[in-house]
Amino acid sequence: MMESAMSLLSRVLCLSLAFAAPAGAETAQSASAADAPTWLPRAPQTVLRVLTWNVERAFLQRNADFQRVLRAIDADVLVLDEMAADLSAARIAAAMPPQRAPWQAVYGSGGGPHQRASIVTTHRLEPVPAFDRLAYPEARYNRWLSIVPPQAEARARASLDAGVAAVGGIVDIDGRRLLVVGLDLQCCGDTPEGPEEERRRFEAASIRAAIDDVAGTLALDGILVGGDFNAVQGSAPVDLLRRGANASKALTAVEARHRGHDVAWTWSGEGTPFPSGRLDFVLHSGALVPLQAQVFDSEDLDTRARAALGIAPGLSQSLSPHRPVVVDFGWRDGGPLP
Repeated sequence: MMESAMSLLSRVLCLSLAFAAPAGAETAQSASAADAPTWLPRAPQTVLRVLTWNVERAFLQRNADFQRVLRAIDADVLVLDEMAADLSAARIAAAMPPQRAPWQAVYGSGGGPHQRASIVTTHRLEPVPAFDRLAYPEARYNRWLSIVPPQAEARARASLDAGVAAVGGIVDIDGRRLLVVGLDLQCCGDTPEGPEEERRRFEAASIRAAIDDVAGTLALDGILVGGDFNAVQGSAPVDLLRRGANASKALTAVEARHRGHDVAWTWSGEGTPFPSGRLDFVLHSGALVPLQAQVFDSEDLDTRARAALGIAPGLSQSLSPHRPVVVDFGWRDGGPLP
């Protein structure tokens, strides 16, 4: 990270919250998610429920609590980001709530020590290597590293060496091939001209170029992108990923709101001097239709729902300042991408 360019806002957005948690991963002893109460009934004609969530590095340390939320949401395809670099696809799949179908996962190789992204699903899944360790050009690498103070150079170098935090996989939805991409873009930045925003925009463009390359070589029925876009300086990173080089294959950002509230924030500013904001997005191709979308927050649940789901008040904020974005999708016409 580039500490010299950070203000209090940057530090707030970059640093993870520390939570009291037992050492090591927990294992939830529970029934299948299919047998548990569901937070939101699926919309008619839903073919898959998607979740994207910045889990703030605590997925294994607070695994029983994360499983409690994941059981309530009951998604088919999950994009989890800001995970530690010492995990693996097998460990992530094993930490998911029990299901009738086994979980499969791919785990990204790009991203700093705490920026990895993963795709997890109960459908057949195959990795897409095009998103592994997308590199930064040498000139940008050297320039960004040159403005980092000496005490932060080792961390910044490790982050840049790891490449862009992205992961890709093909999910088979009843014979239809869906390209799913997860990401965690560069955080922070005080101005639209700052190095953090420059890096964030480069990462978005790099991921979009990889999407276009894959879509040009593989037969796909749809494209889905989810993760933490860290859009703290406007929508440019989202727009770069939406549009791409070919306007006919532009992606659409899903509009999700909190239940019972006309608010769309996904990052909570609670305990900070800054307002909550929308940093996490789900983008989709035209072959997919969002049937319903909500931001999950334990504080939006009434007492009866919390009791039925086994979710305590304040659980969401204790797990991560980010809230999961949940979308039910159907196929528009059953046909492939144009």
